Amino acid sequence: KTMQFIMPSSYTTLSSLPKPTDPRVHLKEVPGKTVGVIRYSGKATNVMTHEKLQLLKERLQQETLLPKECEEVDWMYCGYDPPFTPGPFRRNEVWVDLKMSEEDVKAKLAAVDGK
Repeated sequence: KTMQFIMPSSYTTLSSLPKPTDPRVHLKEVPGKTVGVIRYSGKATNVMTHEKLQLLKERLQQETLLPKECEEVDWMYCGYDPPFTPGPFRRNEVWVDLKMSEEDVKAKLAAVDGK
């Protein structure tokens, strides 16, 4: 299993992060990307997460940010709360990699809004 953390912008380099005390933990810089996101609350089951993924894909296709024929996407589940947080208060997200720049996304959204 893999777990990722997004660090605050005050850490400007990998070397400025605190050193892990567990040898199984490795720090790695991941390049930025532009993603489409859907947020939901509750316990994040596999079924619910995949339902939200499908809904997000449909919305992104409606906004022309994903091709209509797109079946497979690079996506990620993101959970923000410890397991003891009650379901209604849990914040979950599904991210889909749009594989385009932020500027291209803004231009496509502006074109859809201008119709």
